[in-house]
Amino acid sequence: MRAGRLLPLSVLLAALLLPALARSEEDGPRERWQHLGTEAVERLHVLAKWCASAKLFAARAEVYEAVLRFVPDDEIARRWLRYERADDGAWRRKPGYTAPRDRSRSRGRFEERRAAWSAWFSERVLALVEAARAGGDVALGSRILATATRVVPEVEVLRRENGEILLHSGDTTRWILVESKIARKRRRSLRKIANAAVAAVPDPTQGTLASGDDGDAVAWGKVLQGERVRVLGTPDEQEMRVQHEYCEACWPVFRAALDLDPPTWISLDHYARGLTVYVFDDLAAGNAFLGRQPHIRPRFHEFTKTLAALWIPYRAAVLVKCEDRLARLEGGPKQILGGMCAALLDLGGDEAWVCEGLDHYLTYLITGTRILSSVTDVKSRYGQPTPGLPDVRPRAMGQDDWLRRGLALLRSDEKPDFFLMVGKNVNDITVNEVLYGYCIVVYLIQGRPKACVPFFSAVGKAETVDLEPIVQKHLGFDVATFETRVLRWLDETISE
Repeated sequence: MRAGRLLPLSVLLAALLLPALARSEEDGPRERWQHLGTEAVERLHVLAKWCASAKLFAARAEVYEAVLRFVPDDEIARRWLRYERADDGAWRRKPGYTAPRDRSRSRGRFEERRAAWSAWFSERVLALVEAARAGGDVALGSRILATATRVVPEVEVLRRENGEILLHSGDTTRWILVESKIARKRRRSLRKIANAAVAAVPDPTQGTLASGDDGDAVAWGKVLQGERVRVLGTPDEQEMRVQHEYCEACWPVFRAALDLDPPTWISLDHYARGLTVYVFDDLAAGNAFLGRQPHIRPRFHEFTKTLAALWIPYRAAVLVKCEDRLARLEGGPKQILGGMCAALLDLGGDEAWVCEGLDHYLTYLITGTRILSSVTDVKSRYGQPTPGLPDVRPRAMGQDDWLRRGLALLRSDEKPDFFLMVGKNVNDITVNEVLYGYCIVVYLIQGRPKACVPFFSAVGKAETVDLEPIVQKHLGFDVATFETRVLRWLDETISE
């Protein structure tokens, strides 16, 4: 190799180590981050040129990969990494691409230069994050750290500032999110609490019919009176006892899952005492019962004919009407839990993504089953006979199966748009959006328990569907960074 083809070492060190030109003191963290990103890419290009002159072509490819983490459309990096624009505008690697190899023994010199660049970059990132946090822009600090750890994953201090911990497993170590560590313990804890809550429900006493029970028209089975809930229905007594246990368990499970403080718990403890749950194993009979209730408007009655479960208007009562046994057993607790979300968190049908996520996950903790694949719109939800519902197997699958589906969805072209999803009510939300909302809810309940009630309450009280300020205030991320973090959490959870 001719010496003239190598840049002088003094020039390289100056390019990598000398501080940037002084920025205006009026520049805030956002402007300084933009400046740093531009300068970091420029310095990486300098390093890539040195790699080429030193015939370290594999090292050059690593540098250009780092460039793309800053600027995905960088033309120079894409060209050297053998990408080309497809007709749809996306970058695709040329067929037959093989990774380049180094053709000299100067790898050690590259590592020195790479380390120098990392030290220069990390020092400025930490200063920017500190400035952003001091100025109250925590979300900007989180976004800077998320980008920086992708560019220089080897810098431990950035990893820890990004909310990551080093996990040791056998002979291997890897970085995981703090939320992933918290969630491991919390998953086991919530499962134990839910099982114990169901097992601890006292045997019900023999209840009596009331004036609103339509006893002259319905041949009710045994009436079961519990501490908070009275259950009566047409299915067999064994099913009704299970329904009673599931409904009574809603209170302790809701309290544990949302990590409620004592004042909130006291108000929840008195919520809906004296509730009645009516259960029909025949959809037509349940609809006829609803039609005989006072204050039921014909339009509402027609609209709810295909629903498997609903609150009866103007009454502290839930109606479950479905031919599918598992759907019936889910219907009672799902409606009670949904009522709790509305009463304590102001969450209703307009916040369908989070309501559906909470209802499905909390019901799953109690019953061990969930319905999702029949959710297309409110008119076809749950109420069809058994052939119109998914079979038992997909509903009885474990949590990991749902989260695995969610991970695959978020990695696909079918990933829902967050801002469109949060603006939909129960009439419009799609299956994929319900699944995405479910993944977000589980991430928060398992990995960020202290943030759940403030965040969910803020969503419920929001007067706009623009949740960017709420996500930033209560979770410390902008929406884009938050979505990336949920995706990574799912991957780490599935990989356990």
